[in-house]
Amino acid sequence: MDSSFQKIYKEIEFSLKYKFFDNALLLSYELISGYGNQKSVYILAKTYHESGNPKQAVVLIRHYYQYLLESIELRYLFARVLFDCGEYSESESVIMSVFDLIHHPMDAEIGIASKYLLAMIKMRTHRNTLAGDDFRDVIHENNYFISALYNIRKSDIMYDIPFKNDDLVTYELLINNKPVMDPNHESINSIMFSYLRAKHFFDKSLFDESRNMFQFLYQKYPYVVLGTDYYSSCLWQLKDKNGLMVLSKKLIDLCPNCPETWIVMGNYLSLQQNSEEAIRMFERASSIDHSYSYGFTLAGHEYLSLEVLDKAQTLFRKAIDRCPSDYSAWYGLGSALFRQDKFMASRYYIKKASLLNPNSSVLLFVSAMAHYSCQDIPETLRLLDLSIQCEPKNLVAIFKKGTILFELGKIDEAHQCFLKLSDYAPKEPNVSLKIGEIMIKQKNIEKAIGFFVDALIYGHPEKSKLSNEIMKLMDPTLEKLIKQQ
Repeated sequence: MDSSFQKIYKEIEFSLKYKFFDNALLLSYELISGYGNQKSVYILAKTYHESGNPKQAVVLIRHYYQYLLESIELRYLFARVLFDCGEYSESESVIMSVFDLIHHPMDAEIGIASKYLLAMIKMRTHRNTLAGDDFRDVIHENNYFISALYNIRKSDIMYDIPFKNDDLVTYELLINNKPVMDPNHESINSIMFSYLRAKHFFDKSLFDESRNMFQFLYQKYPYVVLGTDYYSSCLWQLKDKNGLMVLSKKLIDLCPNCPETWIVMGNYLSLQQNSEEAIRMFERASSIDHSYSYGFTLAGHEYLSLEVLDKAQTLFRKAIDRCPSDYSAWYGLGSALFRQDKFMASRYYIKKASLLNPNSSVLLFVSAMAHYSCQDIPETLRLLDLSIQCEPKNLVAIFKKGTILFELGKIDEAHQCFLKLSDYAPKEPNVSLKIGEIMIKQKNIEKAIGFFVDALIYGHPEKSKLSNEIMKLMDPTLEKLIKQQ
């Protein structure tokens, strides 16, 4: 090629390197108009892609389709922009053809990148196990490719990781069981470890612990945006309006083009009961990044709270299509079906959510209730036990287990459940009421009256009904005492 072409090409690369996209685009137009060869197509497509216009790159490469036969770099770029446009089937076909062109050691980098992109396509198209195999191949060839490991964990694929530190591990220890950093590096306070720990607490619905870990992360690394979407949902759960307001102002100034920013804004508006604007913010988040599912998930939950079930279901399905491991979207879909009395379908989706997030006591409890609605009592009790194992102080799960055991006539086992509850919540009127009912079954009327009175004192809402029950029990008891004298 002549020196003029090389000079312009070099200047385009300079402009792309330093993000002068307008200059890169104008020069690329000159190059393709004057030469129209494979390299000019490649650099214009690259300019479109890096400036955030993958669809234009797709149209361009399709127009010069013949050049795909001679350039492995152009083939990979074509697969990449197709992926970014959500055209996964064609992207996969192109990626497979890239492997056919890899014959030289110099092509190894494109081979690794292609394998990673193929894994991402499989993950997006719900082939998680196959994606996991490809991600492992990537890590085997390049153990610094830690995003492959992150995607394995995110997709709930890697079941055989030897978790440590409360089921959390640093990336350094996971990759081939050896550090990728200096052995003296204090990874316990690293960005990724702190994020994973905070997210772990969030997934378990331990929101105070999650907030504390997120706050540590952002105080130590104030430039980090990773995880602020989940941090804002954590603040939403804790009803921390001021925290959300401060976080939203920070992110709008720091990174207005990141989806996390608009998730934070949406959560802030949601907490102020402004659902319409919150939904708009959530959907904006998912429109910024076409691989981002969490905006659709939260918009779905917002519609769910408004009882707009059809729109909620549509958004949950969109979220699952983008990220099959989004347990919150599976849970939301199950909840929407549950409210329509479609218990069998609801049970499937909620169980899927609990499988994706097996450390969540809350999800296990909800899954148990879905099975209970289908009259599957053995599975209900099994899931309630798992829920209580995950969080021994899940009082709702303990109460429900005790209630079911009481209904089954397993009085002694039910009694143990309610006694445990009375240790955690000694002034809970419903617990006193249930123990009173158990005392009646055990024909211990005097103690039953005592627990019923406690229920009244502690503020049971059905005071008149409870008073009548106490009087019914007291009359024969008093008569018995009079006879004894």
